[in-house]
Amino acid sequence: MTLLDDRADARNSQVGLGDEVDFTILTDSEKLERDRIWWAAEAVRTGTDWRSLADAVLEALVSVGIIRLEQSTFELACEQADREQLPRPSRSEAAMAAPPTTIEALMLSLRRGVNELDKSDTLLRLSALDGDQLKQVCLRVQAFQPTIAQPWSAVEVDALISAWRNRGE
Repeated sequence: MTLLDDRADARNSQVGLGDEVDFTILTDSEKLERDRIWWAAEAVRTGTDWRSLADAVLEALVSVGIIRLEQSTFELACEQADREQLPRPSRSEAAMAAPPTTIEALMLSLRRGVNELDKSDTLLRLSALDGDQLKQVCLRVQAFQPTIAQPWSAVEVDALISAWRNRGE
C-alpha cells in the first residue's frame, strides 16, 4: 500500500521550480509589449479581436436601448416630414394659450356631440387653443365615459381638427 506522502513526493519531483520561473524585472514599456504580444496571440487563439468585441458590445447596448446611434439621413428626413404634418399655430397664437377654464367650457359643450362644432361659442373657444391643447382635447373627447357622453370616433376628431384649422377663415 502506497502512502499519500509518497504520491505527493513523486508528483512534486516532476515539477521543476528552478529554471522555469522567470524572475526578471521588466520596465513598464517591456510589460506593455509583453501584454500586447499576449493579447495578439489570445485574439488569434479565440478568433476575436478588439474591434469585433467592441462591435458586439455596441450592438448589445443599442438593442437594449441604453444608447442610440446617429440616425441615418433617411430617418432624419422621415422625422422632419412627420413634424411638417403637424398643425402649427402662428407665433402670436403659440404665445397665447387658452386658459384652463376655456378648455373646460369647450369640453362641456363637446359632450353634446360633434354637432356642437357648428355653434359660434364652441368655435370661439376652439379657436383659442394652441396645438398642444388641441391634442389634449382630441384625446379627451375620445376617452369620454359612455355614462357621461359618447366617445368620439376618429372621423369626428378629424372634424374637430378641421374646425380648428379653419378657425381664421
